[in-house]
Amino acid sequence: DLEVVMAIAEHVRRYDLIENGGNFDGPIMMIRAARDVLVNHALGPTLERMRHRANFLLVDIERAGHCANLDRPEKMRAIISDFLDGICYV
Repeated sequence: DLEVVMAIAEHVRRYDLIENGGNFDGPIMMIRAARDVLVNHALGPTLERMRHRANFLLVDIERAGHCANLDRPEKMRAIISDFLDGICYV
């Protein structure tokens, strides 16, 4: 249903990721693809707020665009696995 999709998109568009991330005490990792120019440009306010937090990790993936998981799947898998290994306790 197109109306439902549009309503969801409108809510997601207004969701304040910076505020919610800034209030979260758990570990946060942001993966940034080097070739995703538009998104990286828009990350300024987010990085300004988050980069000095002890629980925040920024990881850059070279030679990857907006769909970094498709451009560099092995690298994405390794980054996410290493992050989760560091925060998950069995």
